[in-house]
Amino acid sequence: MKRLNLLTFELFALMVLPAAAQITLEPGFLFDLRGTTYQSTIYTMGSQHFPAMDAIAAQTGGDQTYDFTPYTFSLASQVFLPVLASADGTPGENDPDLGGSNWVQHLDYGDGSGFWSYYDLSEDGYDYLGSIFRSGPGEQINKNVPADRIYAFPITAGTMWDQSIVQTTTGFGSTLTLNITEHNEVDGWGTLITPMGTAPCIRFRKTRVDEVAGKTTATIDTYFFLTNTNISASISYNSLVGGVSVVTYSLAGGAGTAVEEVPTHELNLMQNFPNPFSETTTIAFDLHAPAHADLRVFDLMGREVASLVDGMLPSGSHRAELSAEDLSGGMYVYRLAVDGVPTTRTLTLVKQ
Repeated sequence: MKRLNLLTFELFALMVLPAAAQITLEPGFLFDLRGTTYQSTIYTMGSQHFPAMDAIAAQTGGDQTYDFTPYTFSLASQVFLPVLASADGTPGENDPDLGGSNWVQHLDYGDGSGFWSYYDLSEDGYDYLGSIFRSGPGEQINKNVPADRIYAFPITAGTMWDQSIVQTTTGFGSTLTLNITEHNEVDGWGTLITPMGTAPCIRFRKTRVDEVAGKTTATIDTYFFLTNTNISASISYNSLVGGVSVVTYSLAGGAGTAVEEVPTHELNLMQNFPNPFSETTTIAFDLHAPAHADLRVFDLMGREVASLVDGMLPSGSHRAELSAEDLSGGMYVYRLAVDGVPTTRTLTLVKQ
């Protein structure tokens, strides 16, 4: 998601208890979610509003108002996420590092393909062990040593922790090792206002540095706005982009619960996996109805470097492979236009 996509999903799964003038997050509701399926809808902001996000990111301390309503967002993804209480019956059930997971999240791409995320949940924290991605006959395994602590409980104003992680991704004929250092801190609280609702929140800031020895180094600074309801928001900066890379607000609900009327031409464009990658990566997307799809990749100068899809596609899940053979290492943007409506994400190529 990078773990950006995965972290956004987890923001919804927290019990919030009142604590004086601000809120505190506890692990109880995460335990309760096991065995259920919840729906997540994520909206992304257009780049024309990125400068306005700098002011929100600069707001620290207590009793702040974080207002996302003046800005235009578009639907980026809408998915159902089963949550399992163990790794039993999943591709990682016999893995020595992933098999002991007690909180597993699954994204089903169809035809036996999918993405499984493995966590260890305790009263002390919520730790990301790794993931398995399957596409056709191939499989890619991602592991963190030690486990990446997503949350240290209880999360309240002033909560802080640091960590160093070695993340190894193997499969599809390649191995990539990423050295990660993180600083995590709750640096503000107040009120979050989004187009889907208003709620008290705390602001959780994660500063992450990703480094491949002798290769690309990226610093990702993300602000997560966590609430006591099913809404959340985030602002992310990436040093390879040179400013805001993505802004989202999100809404979660129970399985089968429609959170709003979604036009049938909308889509779910997923984060490429693996990311970063060194040889090939997969871009997956869902169409809710037959449509013309145009998937292209651009460098940061706006030059097209690959055209992966261009034509009418049926509804359902689709995948495209991007090869690094003719590309230089660095950050790229991939854009999917469905019936002329575009959605973009970024990916990172690391040349070995």
